[in-house]
Amino acid sequence: MKKSILFLTIASLFLSCSNSDSQGGGNSAGNVDYFFNININGVEHKVQGNTSGFDTGNPFISFLSNPNQCQTMIGNTTQLTFKIADITKPNFVSGQTLYLQINIPNCQVGQNQAEFAIFQSPVYDTFCSNSSIYSGTILGFHQNSGIHNYSGSTRNKITINITDMGTPSTSSAQGYNYGNTFKGNFTGPVYLSSTFISGQFNDNIPMQLDMSFSAYRVN
Repeated sequence: MKKSILFLTIASLFLSCSNSDSQGGGNSAGNVDYFFNININGVEHKVQGNTSGFDTGNPFISFLSNPNQCQTMIGNTTQLTFKIADITKPNFVSGQTLYLQINIPNCQVGQNQAEFAIFQSPVYDTFCSNSSIYSGTILGFHQNSGIHNYSGSTRNKITINITDMGTPSTSSAQGYNYGNTFKGNFTGPVYLSSTFISGQFNDNIPMQLDMSFSAYRVN
């Protein structure tokens, strides 16, 4: 009886640790769980899956089998890619097509200034067309409301919170092993412009932008 109790206790502890790693994006047999959840003005865009379906270690090859991406490339400028290109894939959860590329210079755990290099979203486009947005809003948004110069360096930038840099992914003769995931979050709103006068934007139209992610690392 005592041996049975001991066995059950050890098994329970093992399962508890395994579940904890999986939910936290930890590495299991070279593969990791990943997700992003990006809410644009009330519309949720979500991708969730495991790298076991495309663990080539090559982001270009991976795209062919995983067009809905949630990846990080670490460097002097860290690049995040969030993409929904095929809603028929198993890792698609909700939302519409989406392509966000976010660059973070000198990234570290904590608050970082991040720049939207690409922001393609039908939800974003619809919001702009249904609001009194200045026609030049293609020039982007500002994190804070108010009057901002056209040449300002803070357009299309947000202060994003990075909670975990993850660990490097590696390749070997046995295959590709993903490291622990890169994690972070942001809660809006951001502001788009109603007017553009004398080289200045009046950024006073709020759009809610919330995101959280646990992205697999490709390096």
